[in-house]
Amino acid sequence: MKIQKKKPLTEKQLAECAALKEIFNAKKEALGLTQEKAAQHLGMNQGSFSHYLNGRNAINLEFALSVSQLLGVPVTDFAPRYATALSDFGPRSLDSFMRFRIEGKGAEGHINEWFGHIHASAAAYPLVPWYSLRMRNPASDRFEDESDPDFIASTEPAGADGYWIPMQGPSMSSAAAPSFPPGSYLLIKPNDFEIKAGKFYLARHSGGDFAIRQYMREASSDYLVALNPTFPTLGLNPDWTLVGRVVDVRMPGL
Repeated sequence: MKIQKKKPLTEKQLAECAALKEIFNAKKEALGLTQEKAAQHLGMNQGSFSHYLNGRNAINLEFALSVSQLLGVPVTDFAPRYATALSDFGPRSLDSFMRFRIEGKGAEGHINEWFGHIHASAAAYPLVPWYSLRMRNPASDRFEDESDPDFIASTEPAGADGYWIPMQGPSMSSAAAPSFPPGSYLLIKPNDFEIKAGKFYLARHSGGDFAIRQYMREASSDYLVALNPTFPTLGLNPDWTLVGRVVDVRMPGL
């Protein structure tokens, strides 16, 4: 079988990688980052992260959005070709989000063309407190405990009722990737989500408590597993039920 060689990056793509590498090297000490730590926060291995910095992998939309959050810089600082499209995905008002939920069209505008070789769409979802009314009933039309929430864009579809929540406690912190440390933002898809072993979910206890866990199935039994080994494994039924799937993760404030 003939092995197809990887297409070399264009000059523009190489320039983006070089610009990102310069930004990373300038900020890593202040942020307490190494390539390995940055890769862990981004949910990849160190080799993959190095490929982006050194021009072996082109910077795509998903990686650009994630690494910009990690380094605290706009995507356009290292990938200016995304400027026009990304300008539509800043914080949104609650009225804007309600129109999204009713019309089912995402945030006001889609990213749908990326220079002929990348195709993606993005939508903005609200960041809400843990135990918020939205967590308990995401399909409701009234959320009295939310004033004017921030909205965070993602290319991962979370549905009309999707929302971000801040991770609570160290139960999903791990020394190796994946790891969801306290304060990281998790995008929850509360409806029509696939249940698959190894994926991460928001679970609700019959007593009203919530937890983020990895779903595992073994010997016809369902389990909810914490990444932190000091936390116990939970039985899925009847006490716990899955009420949403984690489809994206961000690391703010680093």
